[in-house]
Amino acid sequence: LWTIYKRTSASMLTHVQEQLAKRGDGSRAVAAYSEVDSKKSIAAFLADERVVAGVFQPGSAGAGLNPQHLCWNCAFIEIPTTTIPFVQSAGRIDRKGQKFNPIIRLFVARGTIQEKLLKNLFDNDNLVQRASGTKQGIKNLIFP
Repeated sequence: LWTIYKRTSASMLTHVQEQLAKRGDGSRAVAAYSEVDSKKSIAAFLADERVVAGVFQPGSAGAGLNPQHLCWNCAFIEIPTTTIPFVQSAGRIDRKGQKFNPIIRLFVARGTIQEKLLKNLFDNDNLVQRASGTKQGIKNLIFP
């Protein structure tokens, strides 16, 4: 799960941990954001089979997070409004040679600021696309 803000990250981690506790099988979640030991969490996510979920902030979970061998689903709880954090975050599970096709979800609540934030991502990506000559923007990747 990708988040942007500390409070969202903490709330999502608590929620996911509560849901996993109901399973009773020892499954747990980790997080990587400014308030936790991100390196330790990423190492556990990649190596500990009991860790079945992660709550990650793009700036805290970039280096060292390459989970495509064990994770091919992600969701953006909060959407970055610039291209690089979105592409890098989605790219953590979207790699050449992976076994499963990635599933990348964006959670956008209708009638909220989230719609405007998604529009900002697309608008900012259009500027990057024009400046860099990129053939396909994020909007076309998400909504082909």
